[in-house]
Amino acid sequence: ETTEMNPVVVQPLRLLLLLSLINNALGLLIEGTITSINDRTPLSSEQAKQVVVMVLENKIVGGQPQQLTFDDVFYKKQPVAWAIGVNATGGFSASSPNLGAGKWYSVFGFQDTSGNQQYDTAEFEACGWYNGDYEINWMKPLKLDGDMPPIKFGLHSVKPFPQDERNVTHGRLTRVKNYHVLQLSGTPSERGYAHGYLVGEYIMSFFRFFILQQTTPSPRVYKTEVVPFVKSMYKFPQNMTDIVTAMLKGMTDSGTSLHIPELGRSLEAIDILYTNLYGGYHLANGDMYFRRACSQFAFWGASTQYTSERGGTIVGRNMDGENDIRKITVANLLIFAISGKGEARYVHVFWPGMVSSASGFNEHGVHVMLNDGSSEAKGTWEGGYTPDQWMQREILATATNLREAQRVVKKFYDKTKKGACAVGCALMLAQPSHSSPQPASVPWARGPPAMVYEGDRKGGVFRLPGQAEPTWDDMIMVTNHFLIYGYNDAKPLENFGEQVYFSSLWRYASGKYHVDADENNAKQIDVDEMVKLLQTVNHGTTEHSVITFPNTMRLAVSNSDLRANNWYSPYNKYTQFDFEELF
Repeated sequence: ETTEMNPVVVQPLRLLLLLSLINNALGLLIEGTITSINDRTPLSSEQAKQVVVMVLENKIVGGQPQQLTFDDVFYKKQPVAWAIGVNATGGFSASSPNLGAGKWYSVFGFQDTSGNQQYDTAEFEACGWYNGDYEINWMKPLKLDGDMPPIKFGLHSVKPFPQDERNVTHGRLTRVKNYHVLQLSGTPSERGYAHGYLVGEYIMSFFRFFILQQTTPSPRVYKTEVVPFVKSMYKFPQNMTDIVTAMLKGMTDSGTSLHIPELGRSLEAIDILYTNLYGGYHLANGDMYFRRACSQFAFWGASTQYTSERGGTIVGRNMDGENDIRKITVANLLIFAISGKGEARYVHVFWPGMVSSASGFNEHGVHVMLNDGSSEAKGTWEGGYTPDQWMQREILATATNLREAQRVVKKFYDKTKKGACAVGCALMLAQPSHSSPQPASVPWARGPPAMVYEGDRKGGVFRLPGQAEPTWDDMIMVTNHFLIYGYNDAKPLENFGEQVYFSSLWRYASGKYHVDADENNAKQIDVDEMVKLLQTVNHGTTEHSVITFPNTMRLAVSNSDLRANNWYSPYNKYTQFDFEELF
């Protein structure tokens, strides 16, 4: 059968087969079982032939094996042993003279449908890894000795959205310019039911393979620590829980299985609620691994006067840090078009199951998009917090300008007697600029064209244009740290007395110097220059980018491509939409 394979890999595979026979006699091999593909068992004969298992060596630091990275899997590490194909029951045996007794290894497998012996995210290949039977969510290092545990795991793939349109009362899943748009209308319960019915299977896979696998250390920690934390710390508004309850009903009625093998139970409302504040548990506990790296810029007035916006507002954002090895955050990106009963219509860019918002824009041109922010680490957590993502949804659904948006933030602050962002947020808020260029000192009746809310569970402030570098009158920018709240001029690298993490500092500095150069050279900020700014602050983890034009009611979206470990959306094609065409 090797005659049909790439001649470049034929000889190594023959060599591996020979070495496998030798090492079987020596006992230097790793054996295991691929239990299923996409939860289906047994494997077909064709699937069995396609399975490839790689054994990768773990680096040792301080006597302890270090976990591998996505880069290690994709291209940094050469496997020390392979298994090409499995037997009828999924069994595999990987061996090589490079395997060493007492060394540590990780085991990764995939269904090689492309036949190139490389895991290919662009082909939606199923993948999986040994994790100690869900002991942890990523690959668990194994010590090659005489006391090896049973190695078994399943493979799972991302499922792309259907090409055909789906419809149900109060909802439609359709395509606009090659982006999938989920249109929802009616009451909270009606929107929730349609959401669950139309994309139920995608809600399940997003929860299992991003929320559970990427934002928690293990299913055990999720059950024993994350869920109790969410229940005790957050108070979810009734209309939010109404949406979620109806969503579960819609998922069930669509025939979607709600079983979560990793948890040994069915999907519950708390799981969808946690999906909507993902990572909050870890950010609250100061876990910097879950700190994301978003950046935003807003310009208006003199900066856009001679562009197609004619002095209007333009806002750009990079969405960074929601990265997974299967690229589900790229493959299953949605543009939501929401027409709530008695509410302003709005669009937001997010993923299946999201009933709140992090990148939204409403029919009045009000833009509100989230960056993670700093937070006061000291003090207690009293509980009763409203998710700030839901507050953003309320701004989109009710505010006609930024003065009204400020009142929404104040309402949430007053309601809880706590800050409006439990784990720290830096919100960019923007609206159509309503006159020619004006200095930041002018008391805008409807609010400035843009401002930033810096807040956490204890309080917050609105940062206005010109109050922090860069101090130009016609722009404002934000990364992931604060420049007024929790800020000390004498210690500019700190928030709340603690060092700001480096990524936020360098992105802000890089963006600032780019802005300074543009302003000093009277450079106009059109869509092309905004793209360059977003490229300047690209973190190498940007899954999508969004540009809004509040005066002309347009938005542009760029998604990362599906190539393995490519997270550079600012460098990809931007697709522009008129607000109305999304409805």
